[in-house]
Amino acid sequence: MNGTSTGTLNMHAVPTPEDEMRTALEAFENALATPLISGEHVAWVDGAKMSWQEAATQVQRQIERIHPAQYTKMLEADSELAARIEKLRQEDATIGRQLKRIAAAVERLHRKAAAEYDEARTDDDRRRLVNAGISFAVRMRKQEVAVKTWFVEAFNREC
Repeated sequence: MNGTSTGTLNMHAVPTPEDEMRTALEAFENALATPLISGEHVAWVDGAKMSWQEAATQVQRQIERIHPAQYTKMLEADSELAARIEKLRQEDATIGRQLKRIAAAVERLHRKAAAEYDEARTDDDRRRLVNAGISFAVRMRKQEVAVKTWFVEAFNREC
């Protein structure tokens, strides 16, 4: 051995775009799952908005840049996956639309919370955002698993 452990080397590894996205989605989910403390609804919404902005940026990078490059490589390796890749592209498009809806919901709730003293009046909007946001994070993680699975399959299929 050269005196360095594998753990030490891994601690300084550059995160991949997928790692960054996963971390951002986890932060968003944690913000949404954090219980609302009485009198802290503006701070709660601010935290959700900040974590959403990072998650949205990372997800957008995946579906607009990373996935299309992967799909191109997959088709080059195995053109028989064209139908499967089209389904993955369609799911990316659906995720993109959902991303825009959640962004609008975050902005609405942010404006409403800033203007509303009574946090009970933001409860329904907050609940809807929590449900939509967690559903979105699960959907995106599921898509990442599907893309990764089919990417590996494209290069490991027997002809």
